[in-house]
Amino acid sequence: MPLATSILIPSFRRPERVTRCLESLGSQTTLPDEVIVVWQGDDVATRHAAEHLKGTLPYQLRTLHSPKVGVVPAENTAVQAASGDIVLLIDDDATAPEDWIERHLRHYKDPTVGAVGGPADNFLPDGNAYPTHAAEPQGRLTWYGKTIGNMHDQPETWRSRQPTEVHHLVGYNLSVRRPAVKIFEAGLRPYWQLFELDACLQVRAGGYRVLFDYGIVV
Repeated sequence: MPLATSILIPSFRRPERVTRCLESLGSQTTLPDEVIVVWQGDDVATRHAAEHLKGTLPYQLRTLHSPKVGVVPAENTAVQAASGDIVLLIDDDATAPEDWIERHLRHYKDPTVGAVGGPADNFLPDGNAYPTHAAEPQGRLTWYGKTIGNMHDQPETWRSRQPTEVHHLVGYNLSVRRPAVKIFEAGLRPYWQLFELDACLQVRAGGYRVLFDYGIVV
């Protein structure tokens, strides 16, 4: 039986960008079962942008409101409403290549995999790509608590590398097996940028593996 998917997109004051993100999800080789956009605080422009697309895209699009502004409250609003077996996270200013969902789901045929992630390519306002970042290793947490990411702007030749097991991933391109993460840790403020690290630690504590796939790029 196919795994159902829920995509979570917290968005704040970037209606044009979230529109592009939502449109990219409509061109997937494997369509999502639902996409949840969370608008925050008084940001009605994001709500209007998402609701304007309802009925025009080949998937169920839901809009939810988080009165509290912030990525973790917004993600938790979405994850608690999500119905999918696999929950995928993507930033509102990212666009997903057409095989993005398909490539994530491929890894969950292995029941030991609890989370999957990949890199992102960043672009300057003029459209030029950021400099290549060929740093190693990826997704490590040292014994003394230092996090090592190196999951962005990687050399194109790295995309053919085999997926590797890591300690943590980044939320702009991340999926988790729903039973492995019930909720994202809200007590990390002001260090909310570490919520993905905590989620991956939850996954690992549940006995699952965390994979980084160099070829799943947003």
